[in-house]
Amino acid sequence: MSLPIRPGKAEIWATVSEGYIAGRNRYLVRIERGYLFLEEPGKHIIDIKPEKILRTSIVTLQLDTPWWHYGKVTLTLDSTSDADMVEKDVKRSFDAEMEQTEDSLSGDRSPLCCSACISGRGGADLGT
Repeated sequence: MSLPIRPGKAEIWATVSEGYIAGRNRYLVRIERGYLFLEEPGKHIIDIKPEKILRTSIVTLQLDTPWWHYGKVTLTLDSTSDADMVEKDVKRSFDAEMEQTEDSLSGDRSPLCCSACISGRGGADLGT
């Protein structure tokens, strides 16, 4: 199964030099819904939910993923412009996710989850 190509977007390819999936093949890179997808066309699709991104060279990006996922994944892209585009799209997905989190936290604490929230104490109600 292959992800659909978005019209007007050039394909971006990368190799993975660090992490659980290192040393396999070249991957087609796509970023959608806060995930970075690495696709071996006709074979595998690997989804990565990056928590941090670090530019380590003009064509290399290091992504930190949650502990239960792939750890550190280092992508080497074909060009500086590809690395710029991936870095910008990943950071844009971080910003969008942070906005959603802030919106969900800014409202009232309802529905109330426990008696501590009901009482307004904000801690666990141990019946003491």
